[in-house]
Amino acid sequence: MLEQLEHKRLLAVFTVDSVADQVDQNPGDGVCSVANGGGCTLRAAVMEANAWGTELQPDHVVVPPGDYFFALAGNGNLAGDLDITQSMVLVGSGAASTAVDASGLDRVFDIRTGNVEIRGLTIRGGFVDDTDALLDGTGGGVRNEGTLLIADSVVTGNRATRGAGIGNYNGTLSVQRSIITGNGDAATQSGGGIENYAYYDPASISVMDSTVSGNRATSGGGVNNHAYDGLASAVISGSTLSGNNAEVGGGVANRAVYYAEQGAHASLTIVGSTISGNVGSVSGGGIHSQATTDSTATLTIGNSTI
Repeated sequence: MLEQLEHKRLLAVFTVDSVADQVDQNPGDGVCSVANGGGCTLRAAVMEANAWGTELQPDHVVVPPGDYFFALAGNGNLAGDLDITQSMVLVGSGAASTAVDASGLDRVFDIRTGNVEIRGLTIRGGFVDDTDALLDGTGGGVRNEGTLLIADSVVTGNRATRGAGIGNYNGTLSVQRSIITGNGDAATQSGGGIENYAYYDPASISVMDSTVSGNRATSGGGVNNHAYDGLASAVISGSTLSGNNAEVGGGVANRAVYYAEQGAHASLTIVGSTISGNVGSVSGGGIHSQATTDSTATLTIGNSTI
């Protein structure tokens, strides 16, 4: 009896060799190359990994030392932010030597789906501003709707209406051994450093062995955990939140808001961490936890300094 052999493909590794911002000339052919022999740019490598990779075999994008500035304004992967629509792993040469800068044209990375890892990068210069469209105004440095790990990286100098540094929208986010600093401004409504937003669907974040400092927003200067008719879960462990500024929840805001269709629950757990030197001009310099009618907000703190 003959059995059909399972089709397998080799893992692709796309190594960037140009700091220019140009598109891939033929996405999906497995070759990272821009027109006229311009080499492999970061944008071209992401386009190939989107088209070539699979969930079970995510491709790798290797980013050598350098400053990678965006130059193409617009939407979609042909311009603006780097849309990630497939599982992949992006590996820089260390946050001190490898930076991706959106030049204020858009956010830096937009993870639409998949299991994505970002390691050893500085993510900076992202900007989105939309007070009407919730999703559009989320995530200045990174917006995540999939499953994302950010490790050994720095997220700094980004701005957005919500989640100036990182906006996690109904996704799963893990931040490890990273620094989230200097994000947000007076126009940032929530989540200067990190926004975790559950909009009907669950959203969860884990911040481990990291520093969240010097970020600014109206609510949740460092971290904003917000459940809007959904379940928002945030776990902060072995981390330091300091020097963040907000009206409510200078360090962390934990908020549950019931709207109409289902109950909301915001869960915040802080373990082995330090929350200090933050400012809440109205309420909760360190932590603000609040639930509206028909909602719940739980706060658990262990072995921490507040």
